[in-house]
Amino acid sequence: FRDDPYRRYVSTQFDQIPTEHWRSYLRHRIQLAEQTRLLSTVYYNQFSRAWYKLHDVRRAGGQSAGLSRALAGGPFLGPDGQPVAGTEGEPLAVLRGEAEGVWRIRNNNRNYQSYGVESILQHGMNLGFSHHAIELGVRLHEDFEDRFQKQDDYTVDSGGNVTGATIRPSGTQDNRRGTARALAVYLKDRIQWERWSVVPGVRYEHIWYTDHRRGTDPAAPDFNEIVRERKSTLDVVAPGVGVHYDADERWAFFGGVHKGFSLPGPSAAVDPSNPIREETSLGYEAGVRYRDNGGGLRGEVVFFYTDFEDLIVPDNIGGAGTGTTENAGDVRTYGLETALSYDPGVRHEWGFRMPMQAAITLTDATVRSDVSASGDSGGAVESVFAGGRRGNRLPYIPRYQISMGTGVDFERFGIFLDAFYVDSTYASANNASDEVNPFGGPNKTPSPDARFGKNDAYFLLDASARYRVSDAWVLHLSVQNLLDREYIASRLPHGPRPGHPRFLSAGVSVEF
Repeated sequence: FRDDPYRRYVSTQFDQIPTEHWRSYLRHRIQLAEQTRLLSTVYYNQFSRAWYKLHDVRRAGGQSAGLSRALAGGPFLGPDGQPVAGTEGEPLAVLRGEAEGVWRIRNNNRNYQSYGVESILQHGMNLGFSHHAIELGVRLHEDFEDRFQKQDDYTVDSGGNVTGATIRPSGTQDNRRGTARALAVYLKDRIQWERWSVVPGVRYEHIWYTDHRRGTDPAAPDFNEIVRERKSTLDVVAPGVGVHYDADERWAFFGGVHKGFSLPGPSAAVDPSNPIREETSLGYEAGVRYRDNGGGLRGEVVFFYTDFEDLIVPDNIGGAGTGTTENAGDVRTYGLETALSYDPGVRHEWGFRMPMQAAITLTDATVRSDVSASGDSGGAVESVFAGGRRGNRLPYIPRYQISMGTGVDFERFGIFLDAFYVDSTYASANNASDEVNPFGGPNKTPSPDARFGKNDAYFLLDASARYRVSDAWVLHLSVQNLLDREYIASRLPHGPRPGHPRFLSAGVSVEF
């Protein structure tokens, strides 16, 4: 990666991802009374893609290695799941097309649809010295993911030339459909009294899950027919309250307490051997805002604290085996967000704007319970949360982030500069600093895995400009990563991935 962060491998030559996306909705508004109205929406969304991409590499004898193991220079695994002695680095050579082997290409052919109807009744009224803005919302929603996948094998020689191919029928690798239907209801009331605003609310959701598994053997009579059906239900309730107080025309104070939740997918929710619990959180925030109306100065400081329980972690990200989605345990995050903006051009009436802004986010995010390397069900956990210990830092959450920006903005011309600094992060909950996963081997012995290690700290500079040719026509120019910094932005899904290289874009917009 350090030698060439944008390198492509010959084994990815078949990668492609055609997609199709449709969105539609129909909405109406009815004014039932002076302070009462009804908003209703019917919607339908459809997204399909056939992501044909390299899945792993194999030897002619059947030993295999996942991409994260190959990129870390690891060995092949035998049929028993144990490392094959003397094959360290060989999977990487196959990946590069420098050794004989097999490229296994998976067609992640999936169709997603979501549709439903929702209605929101809004009513305003005065009660004593207070004004109430009441909302009652109801939504009936359904979505599904339909998988019709396959895997093809391409045999290659030591020069990276394809010498043979085994092309399989669609539906032979994964053939299933997971559906979730939900009834959601929420009620909230914005209560305003003098300088106070209080917003209590609650959301209730009932979910029906269905998971259909279809036959994957094209020679069997049940191919593409339902061979197993599992169902389950889930209920969640999320209350919350927010408070806002305007001390005067410049100063305002606010705070809130809210419960949140994240739901498992159908296949994880209906598994009788290891049902996944919903992830819940309880978040607190308190802050103060300052606004110098007409003076061009604004500022905000916010403190936040959130406890997560039963954190849901994805299954088998970048791994070579068959993992399962797991509840990783408890997580705590807290920190401080500050933002300040000032425009001397507005304050001193220079005839042009000179916006300046800066923001800093400080975050302490830690694992609050040990994460079993084998999971609740005893199966191997292949997520990057495996082996996390109480007090370890949460992966991919930087301790601090800083952004700054300024520019000059005339009526017809403007130029702007933005800078960002992000602290380094761990890529795994066990806080490994190198590409070794102490809990990732099939026999729970240390094994190389390029998903583990650290992501770089980085500094980025972006620039943009605009020129108004006329009242209707505007030209735009922007440069992202102006200094062309090279850095590890992520280690998912299969190992070090670079951040965005220098990127120039130009365009024109017209209003008529």
